[in-house]
Amino acid sequence: MVTVFAGPTWFQVTQGMVTDFTYTDSYPYDTASFGSAVTSDSSGSAIGFGGGAGLGYFFTKAVGLAVSAQYSQGDVALPGAAGTTPSVKAGGFTAGFGLAVRY
Repeated sequence: MVTVFAGPTWFQVTQGMVTDFTYTDSYPYDTASFGSAVTSDSSGSAIGFGGGAGLGYFFTKAVGLAVSAQYSQGDVALPGAAGTTPSVKAGGFTAGFGLAVRY
């Protein structure tokens, strides 16, 4: 048995983002020292694309083995510091295998 699928994918991301930081520098301003950072969780969602395929081999009418792979990708804009909206890449490749049972 062979399966193929593709279509839209919904991504929802929550990520810790730096919203402010402190540093110190002094004349001649050729080095700076990091002081501290303030972080907060930012959330966003977006629609991307996904697709994949699966292959199953049945030893009997009801029992067999199956393998599948899928890939999805999307860009989620998250609210950042000072009104910025950095984009985070979401998704990736997944694969699986296991026992397949027809009923």
